[in-house]
Amino acid sequence: MKQKALWMGLAVSAAVAGVMVYGWKADKEATTAAAKEGTESILTTTQLRNLPPLKETNEIKPTGETKSFTLEIKPGKWELVKGTSIDAITVNGSIPGPEIRVKEGDTVRVTVKNNLQQETAIHWHGLHVPNNMDGVPPLTQNGIKPGESFTYEFPANHAGTFMYHSHLNSVEQIDKGLYGPFIIDPQKPEDQPKYDKDITWMLSGWIVNETNGMAHGGGGMNYNYWTINGKAFPDTKPLTVKKGEKVRMRLINISNLAHPMHLHGHDFRVIAEDGHPVAQPQVMNTIDVAPGKIYDIEFIADNPGTWVFHCHELHHTMNGEVEPGGLIGVIQYEGQPAPSATEQKGQSPNMNMSDQNMPGMKH
Repeated sequence: MKQKALWMGLAVSAAVAGVMVYGWKADKEATTAAAKEGTESILTTTQLRNLPPLKETNEIKPTGETKSFTLEIKPGKWELVKGTSIDAITVNGSIPGPEIRVKEGDTVRVTVKNNLQQETAIHWHGLHVPNNMDGVPPLTQNGIKPGESFTYEFPANHAGTFMYHSHLNSVEQIDKGLYGPFIIDPQKPEDQPKYDKDITWMLSGWIVNETNGMAHGGGGMNYNYWTINGKAFPDTKPLTVKKGEKVRMRLINISNLAHPMHLHGHDFRVIAEDGHPVAQPQVMNTIDVAPGKIYDIEFIADNPGTWVFHCHELHHTMNGEVEPGGLIGVIQYEGQPAPSATEQKGQSPNMNMSDQNMPGMKH
């Protein structure tokens, strides 16, 4: 009887072990298959190419809503990167100025208060405004005098990415920070693609003359500092994503030089140019953003890690004579180790990304 019970116990144990081995094997095969599928998915652009394109707006009806904004323009200090502050022109205390975001068909009312010691005016870059609202002295208006205000009012045209900036003494005023993004959303968002992230980058150049430890901003094309949304690397704000997310990025070049922006580890599609949808979105990994140009791009976060998105005119990835710096943004996947920054005496902090020379910056 005892011997029979022993044999039955051994049989049950063997069966259980077999089930466990089979389950382990099945789990392993499923994990391997998932890993293989994940690897294969990033080797082609199939998923990216299959995303629906943006649609052009054919009809806009007035919404009956008025969206009001105030832009207070004044001089102030601005820190481009830790340890380097300059004399700048801020809009509501920031650079770039605040994002203006409205919907197609809204009435837009923007009051500009000039606290500078010189005249200024605001141009609505790419927008279909009435001529007397275009902000171009002396053709469409007189300059806004110091201490005075001017109110612009116009209907919001078709959806897209645009910007506003100075159009009087504009080389100096723009190069010191007088600009901001202007986004128009569609009246029927349900007809457009959906995104998990919607990010705007304004690309800017700065002339920093360091004298006796003090930085003074200037105007022109001899830029030696470069910023994304007013900050130079490593102080640029990382873009944090989750695997599988669809990301829309709006690239606006307000500087006077072109920036070939290159994304590591991914391809992207150009879905709009200067506020207009692209009928046949083009897949690429580097796009040359000329002065005054605006591109909307999209990519799928399908390759976990810590990646850079940077200007491939590598002089634009420096802070003065220090590299890396300038036009470098970081795409940071959640759950991945964050890069660390180290201080170097007399220099901006340098990012250590497993190699002192920042791997991949030559590609």
